[in-house]
Amino acid sequence: MHDFRHCITMLCVLDGLFAFLLGIVINVTFQFPALAGVLKGPCIMFFYRLFGYNGCKVIVCLTFQLIAAILYIQNYGIKFRFFTIYPNKKYFEYYSSTRGLIYVYSSCVVLSSVIGISIYILMHSENEIPTVVANYPNTKEVFMDYIPGQNVLMAANPQSAMWFFIFGYVTICVLICEITSYGMFFLAMRMLKKFSSNFTKQTLQMQKQFLRLLIVQATTPLAFLVIPVLLLVYQVTFEMPQARLQTEIGMLWIGLYSNVNACLTIFCISPVRKFTKRITVDPFLKVFGVNVKVTPLEIQATSSLNFNSRIF
Repeated sequence: MHDFRHCITMLCVLDGLFAFLLGIVINVTFQFPALAGVLKGPCIMFFYRLFGYNGCKVIVCLTFQLIAAILYIQNYGIKFRFFTIYPNKKYFEYYSSTRGLIYVYSSCVVLSSVIGISIYILMHSENEIPTVVANYPNTKEVFMDYIPGQNVLMAANPQSAMWFFIFGYVTICVLICEITSYGMFFLAMRMLKKFSSNFTKQTLQMQKQFLRLLIVQATTPLAFLVIPVLLLVYQVTFEMPQARLQTEIGMLWIGLYSNVNACLTIFCISPVRKFTKRITVDPFLKVFGVNVKVTPLEIQATSSLNFNSRIF
């Protein structure tokens, strides 16, 4: 697992930052049908008084940038597992090298920063907010949650060129990311079946477990983050109606992402899994008198392809 720890560590860091920003700092209520949201709560007002309106814009942009970075790193994780199985070792060695890691993380920063910077440019400045609120149709109904001085209103123009650029860029990136992730997952499972004779039984099972864990982790942000956000984006862009309580249900759904991902980390990823087992499962096994004997695993290559040297 040595070559794979940096990927898992980075995912944990990104998930933690996202949960902190969206769960603690940002408490947002979308002001549909306007492309706007009211940020409430003591944390965001503290940042507003400390760093000003532009500081709050940076926090919002960073939150969206973290979503993009999570998708990218998960895509890289599946790609890395794919190349541990792929017969040509050239790709595995490249992604395991310092040069490969620099490429992965630098491209992650660049591609996700495009989204963050574009959203920052798209959003109105603080001086423009009173004009936006005053000129919007049915302003009292749309911006009913906005109380100047008590919360912060972020708004943007859904008819601007920057908005359509973000719309197209995000749609294309999500499609490429998810298609390659699921494509490599199914190709990797087929290759495991094809080259099963080149693996030990334990190694084969471990490869399958890693792939399944990664595809579940790649599905969670798609289901809990990307789909609710893209649904809102498409509704605003094409002026589609919004269902009752859709915003509240969407925010609740997004909030579940961190909980689901935390459970995956706690129960499926070593060494956290070992600690969790020791304080949860082991006491029950002891009470019911169940003894579990664990023997160390010695992995040996079984062919010239030497897949087992690329397990982790």
